[in-house]
Amino acid sequence: MARFEGKVALVTGAARGLGRVTALAFAREGAKVALADIDEAGGRETLDMIRAAGGEGLFTPADVRIEREVEAMVAKTVEAYGRLDCAVNNAGVVRFKPIAEETEEGFNFHIDVNLRGVFFCMKHEIRQMRQNGGGAIVNQSSITGSLTGNPAEGAYAASKGGRRRPDQDRRARGRQGQYQRQRHLRLRHRRARRRLPSMDGEGAHQP
Repeated sequence: MARFEGKVALVTGAARGLGRVTALAFAREGAKVALADIDEAGGRETLDMIRAAGGEGLFTPADVRIEREVEAMVAKTVEAYGRLDCAVNNAGVVRFKPIAEETEEGFNFHIDVNLRGVFFCMKHEIRQMRQNGGGAIVNQSSITGSLTGNPAEGAYAASKGGRRRPDQDRRARGRQGQYQRQRHLRLRHRRARRRLPSMDGEGAHQP
């Protein structure tokens, strides 16, 4: 039996990259997968890939900066599949600019997508998972927000560091059950400590 048979998973930022491969992995393991992204063409392409491989899913255009769109994203998932068991809050952005040259607009853009967007997602995902009696949420973060830094990623690092904080509270109780909020890629981060290049000068972007 597939590991996620009978489960419903939601993945934001599913149009490409880590979001796409995460959605495909859920589908391979038997989950029904709800995809969300502002990139409709990419999101529907991911959905086509899931269906071509025999999986089941749906796509909802959603901008995680807008709470009503996040609420509608979760509602559409539940309307289609009756529940929500897993969520991967992956949607994120990065623009490379030293903090001394960053604009208020640029800083707010990172915070709005990478941090406020995760807050909106968790808020509505948790409300639904309480009704299920449990669930699991993964917030996609970055080693840039915790272990290392880059002179051109000040706003990005601030937003990703903030994204990690809700994961420190590993357990919380809802009215009908318990859900877990899991820290992303802890083992990978530990291993990365031994491999990171020096960041004293110009360094490569760390995802």
